[in-house]
Amino acid sequence: MNEIHLWTVVVAATCSLACAWVGVWLVLQRVSMIGDAISHSVLPGLVVSFLMFGTRAPWPMFLGAAVAGLATTYLTRSIASATGAKEDSSMGVVFTVLFALGVLLITRYARQIDLDPGCVLYGLLEFVALDTRPILGVEVPRALETLAPALVLTGVLLALFRKEVLVMAFDPGLARTLGFRPTAVYYGLMALVAVVTVASFEAVGSILVIAMLIGPAVAANLWTRNWRTMFAIASLVAVGSSVAGYALAVATNTSVAGMMAVAVGAACGLAAVFSPAGGVLQRSVRLRAARATIAAEDLLANAYRDLERSGVTSVLGDRGLVARGWSDGVHLTSEGLITARRLVSGHRLVETFLVKDVGRSPDEVHESAHRAEHLLDAVHRAELLRELDSPVEDPHGSPIPKEPSA
Repeated sequence: MNEIHLWTVVVAATCSLACAWVGVWLVLQRVSMIGDAISHSVLPGLVVSFLMFGTRAPWPMFLGAAVAGLATTYLTRSIASATGAKEDSSMGVVFTVLFALGVLLITRYARQIDLDPGCVLYGLLEFVALDTRPILGVEVPRALETLAPALVLTGVLLALFRKEVLVMAFDPGLARTLGFRPTAVYYGLMALVAVVTVASFEAVGSILVIAMLIGPAVAANLWTRNWRTMFAIASLVAVGSSVAGYALAVATNTSVAGMMAVAVGAACGLAAVFSPAGGVLQRSVRLRAARATIAAEDLLANAYRDLERSGVTSVLGDRGLVARGWSDGVHLTSEGLITARRLVSGHRLVETFLVKDVGRSPDEVHESAHRAEHLLDAVHRAELLRELDSPVEDPHGSPIPKEPSA
């Protein structure tokens, strides 16, 4: 890998890490879309900041972006509160209006100021390694002058306020009780999102920053529910997507930032399919296992009912013994009989509950009871017995088996 390739990947990885770290907290707090809104709505803040200060220096740009980001968050919440609309609806109104305003402003003043809409929207990762300056005798891309401080600032702030943000993410009420000022923490996080977004403009652009802001965090959240592990996985996905995206872009002669977004999307897709915490494959395996279990339990319950009709259970059931099953070739073991009695007991208790307490007709309760019998455990069956005063028969006159011992 030559120096140009190396620095391009370093810039991409630095940008991706900063976005991913902020993105983890956005995902944990279930406000992922606010990152999308802020990344679009900072554009008017950048233009106004330039018009006020007359420079494109990083800190005035960061200030304008932070103000625009906070304005987006405040307007979103205010409109939702005043109109009763959902926050996502008001967010859609706010960020589209501000984004359109920003595009109009940078288009209107493009001849007077050095704000390129193409750079802001799509990024220039392909050329960042060509625009360098010497630092300690090493030619370093100028993009790192903003991305590296943004990465360090993100890491330091999230580490310092880890406890406050974590408690607010999972229990805002507890955060208020502990005096953590969740509103201030929330707006601080939104300002940090704005800063990271502006730092990423030159590298990946306003649109493609969304993929890196949310993608790695979503992929990590699909793999684990532990926030520390989420940070580690999100970091790996961010760096991996940078390397893979650049390699694919070089191989296919296409946009580096765009291919990075594709790589992040692929990581999310793989997580959605193979995640042990709830991936499609894992859910499919669990569903097949559940269907097999239900089929086996249905067989046991039907065998018990046949034995019940033949009178065998009345003689041997209480002793946990069965000589013959519901056909000449099928025999219930003592363990099978216990399981079958529990299933039938749960089924008939649910039928009794639906008729007695819910008021449904006895002819309408079988299917509901059939679904419920596979979900009831000993605790639920005991609660139903207490609630129904230990009934002896179900609404159809069939005896309700006593809870067998294990």
